[in-house]
Amino acid sequence: MHAFLEDPTSVVPDGGESFVAFADRVLAAWEAWTGGLQGHALLVSHALVMRVIVAHVLGMPLTHVWRLPVPYAAWYRVSLLAGQQPRLVWMR
Repeated sequence: MHAFLEDPTSVVPDGGESFVAFADRVLAAWEAWTGGLQGHALLVSHALVMRVIVAHVLGMPLTHVWRLPVPYAAWYRVSLLAGQQPRLVWMR
């Protein structure tokens, strides 16, 4: 587990999905969901999904997802304005 936390992109848990495959799946769903959004929307998810999406929005490499704080009941607000890059506007 320590090796996974140090570099999740290079360690695959026994019998598990690679982190890169997981992140690809999350981001494909994120792109599909946000591609048709108009107005406000709410996404409720687990902490690691939140980390992957926020890292993507901020342009962070996946190896740095553990640097993002995700306390219990955390929430993030992301701006997805048409014609602009997504950006993180609030985290709590």
